[in-house]
Amino acid sequence: MSRIEVFCKLGQSFLAACGAVYLVIEVIRLLVDGSPCRFWTFLAVSVFFGLAWFFYNGFCLEGFLRSSVTIQSNSLYGTVFEVCKGDLLKESGWRVIAVNEYFDSIVDGMVVAPTSLHGKVLSGFSSDELDKWNQKVTDELEGRGKPLQPSQVRLNPQSKSIQYPIGSTVAMNKNGHKFLFVALTHTNLTTDQASAETSDLSLAIKGVLQEARKYCGDEPLVLPLMGSGLGRVKMHPNMLLHYIIQAVIEECSTEKITGNIKIVIHSKNFKQIDLSIVNKFWRN
Repeated sequence: MSRIEVFCKLGQSFLAACGAVYLVIEVIRLLVDGSPCRFWTFLAVSVFFGLAWFFYNGFCLEGFLRSSVTIQSNSLYGTVFEVCKGDLLKESGWRVIAVNEYFDSIVDGMVVAPTSLHGKVLSGFSSDELDKWNQKVTDELEGRGKPLQPSQVRLNPQSKSIQYPIGSTVAMNKNGHKFLFVALTHTNLTTDQASAETSDLSLAIKGVLQEARKYCGDEPLVLPLMGSGLGRVKMHPNMLLHYIIQAVIEECSTEKITGNIKIVIHSKNFKQIDLSIVNKFWRN
């Protein structure tokens, strides 16, 4: 929820409190001769009850002041499912990183953006670790890739030339930092720009959740707001979040994945998310 919307909620709370206090004063005035309080007393009492209602409503009822919310669904079978503001790379457990269909590893701002989660994670790899990651991709996805045709050439000649199906997932444990890399986006051969459709997002979520069952045990599974930013899924962040929640619940309904699942939203996207709507919609 934006700051403007929060201030509107604050104004609504104050006006509601003014109306309630004024109504009480009018009732007392009918019973007692003269006004029971002065203007400044009336204003102070209204501000007090307005703020009290604003914070109670913001944290306990609508939830528009919350930075996290717990999703409730009978299909989760005891899994704690939370949506919160934060930094995915600072979370513990198995963290989901969306990559392109080539599982590229050149972080140069063209092939892989250094500001993306994919780029940030690979930038922390040493050259030996990067070689191990590339080899792990090749080994675990052997037989699933499709090489480019001779007539197809990528913009960067050092880029990878084997495409893997959307939803393909590779797990890696780097010194206790655990990641699930999942193919989400298609890459334009002439511009190296990545993008995805809603159908790709569905395949990616399903693919990574199925793999998560093999690796998580009872450790947390942490997902980003997949498809936002450089994923370029044409969907508002609010709708994107609901789409991911629905996909996770549907997959959990077939078989439990882990005891704790979390969607972590970066602050730059969080201001576009209305957790009060999420709380209302998934409360029951």
